Amino acid sequence: MSDDNVDLHHQIEPINNVQPSQTPTVTTELRTNDPTITISFKNINASIKIPVDSNRGGFPCPSFLCWKSKKEKPILHDLSGIFTSGMNAILGPTGCGKTSLIEIMTDRKDPRSYSGEVLINGQTRPHSFKHNVGYVAQEDMFNETLTPRENIFFSANLRLPKTLSTHEKEVLVSNIISELALESCADTRMNKEFHRGVSGGEKKRTCIGMELVLSSKILFLDEPTTGQCIYQGPPGNVASYLQAQGFEIPPNNNIADIALDVSIEANENDEILKNLCTAYMNSPMRKNVLDMLTNQNDMISSTNVENHQHLYEINAARSGIREIFYLSQRTLRVVRRRPTLAFAQISVSVILGLLVGTVFFDLEKTTDPGVSNRLGRCFFLIIAQIFSTMTAIEPFIKERSLFIHETEGGYYRIWAFFIAKLLCDILPLRVIPSMLFALITYFMTGFARTASQFFIFLLAIFIANMFGSAICFFAAASIGVFCKIPLFELNFTDVIKH
Repeated sequence: MSDDNVDLHHQIEPINNVQPSQTPTVTTELRTNDPTITISFKNINASIKIPVDSNRGGFPCPSFLCWKSKKEKPILHDLSGIFTSGMNAILGPTGCGKTSLIEIMTDRKDPRSYSGEVLINGQTRPHSFKHNVGYVAQEDMFNETLTPRENIFFSANLRLPKTLSTHEKEVLVSNIISELALESCADTRMNKEFHRGVSGGEKKRTCIGMELVLSSKILFLDEPTTGQCIYQGPPGNVASYLQAQGFEIPPNNNIADIALDVSIEANENDEILKNLCTAYMNSPMRKNVLDMLTNQNDMISSTNVENHQHLYEINAARSGIREIFYLSQRTLRVVRRRPTLAFAQISVSVILGLLVGTVFFDLEKTTDPGVSNRLGRCFFLIIAQIFSTMTAIEPFIKERSLFIHETEGGYYRIWAFFIAKLLCDILPLRVIPSMLFALITYFMTGFARTASQFFIFLLAIFIANMFGSAICFFAAASIGVFCKIPLFELNFTDVIKH
């Protein structure tokens, strides 16, 4: 965790190859004489709810229909610690609670799921804290259709001060790309179909670059303890401490490797784990940490306290119109680079239109069976439009994790994302297919040949299409809801009898 943006600029400036005066705003407006930052956490306890099947031995039913009770599983137990300026590392085996601890410190975890307190320089975290610190998630979070440069520039457009010009943002993005050694793939799509896109390491560096544009004072990077602490202290004392606990430490070994080997061994042996945790809880290190937490207010200067509320304030481009503009720009670029989705939607509408038009071709203008057939025609027209909108689920399901990550990071407001999606979804995937479907079915099935009635029919088809899209958007918000949607749609499948 790097918590001083001056360090970031020291890393970027050597590769600028320009005088400071040539990039004035980027390097002076975002870099200030920030005070030292200390992150402390005290008595952190966290748990998760695990579903328990309550239908054991009963009547078999699909998992999404069966009621499941939940039980609490502790993942972090009475953790306390302090991170000071510089680089800090949390080491431990997979599943020990590292990600949960980072999510708690970054204010991304539901407060109801944990207890304890997290302080910044001895003060409670500001409301905007999680929006103004860098956080690189364990999973790669970016738009796969864009290039590394476009992903980083998208982050810059939404998160940097609006006083910065486009050129200044481009300079900063280029500097970050150079610093992260992404020049060779900067303009290559992240994930190409049937072709190799960007490597795994380059994807991870792209995610880091998207957070570096913020030039934040704190940067969290989550990589792949039982949620308990077995050591907190200087790296140089790790070997001697573990030897005192009975471990044989080979000479000249890397300290990080030693710590990981011991933690993995402890994770597989409950007795070793219990002994290590007990030793730490009774050690002088633990006492020193608690003393530092208790006396932390005395260590904080009055200047830091006065400036606390201003440490994380960034005048970002947060107007709703700008957010919708940049989100629409990205969405349209994705649609343009993935023409198969629009082509599939148009093809489905044309095929369904021809199918319905053939079945109800030139219906008889009689009372019986003409009226019944016409009612059936209207039914199939509406149902065909509703079911043809299932493609609306795919983009939301695919971008769900990215959407959650970006909204948590303060990229944009939730409503701005949905408005941009709707605006970019309506024309290529709703209006054009609806018009083609209406043109085919209206004249093939024998509706009245008047302009006013045709436009009324076109409006009805478009409304049915939007209704189906709304159901799909609703389903995409939850996998459980998605599984229940077919049951909901059965209510609209009554057969018309005469």
